[in-house]
Amino acid sequence: AHVAFFDPEHAWIEMRLRSTRAQRVAVPGAGLAFELAAGEEIHTEISCKHTRGGVEAVLAGTGLSLERWLTDADGWFALGLLRAQA
Repeated sequence: AHVAFFDPEHAWIEMRLRSTRAQRVAVPGAGLAFELAAGEEIHTEISCKHTRGGVEAVLAGTGLSLERWLTDADGWFALGLLRAQA
């Protein structure tokens, strides 16, 4: 089962997979095999959310500048266009 939740303290979304039953999982390409209990979770992703000000602060001194900041109507999602400084 897919599990996702927002962590307001870190301003990110965590995603996990929850085993719906006890099972043995094999990942042949990685040479892995492990047991999962019913209800046990595997942490699969952290999706960090950033504010415009936070992105601008991270870019300071990198040689990149934020040229455009495009958002959805609610301001929940954004796409930043970065440009190399001359």
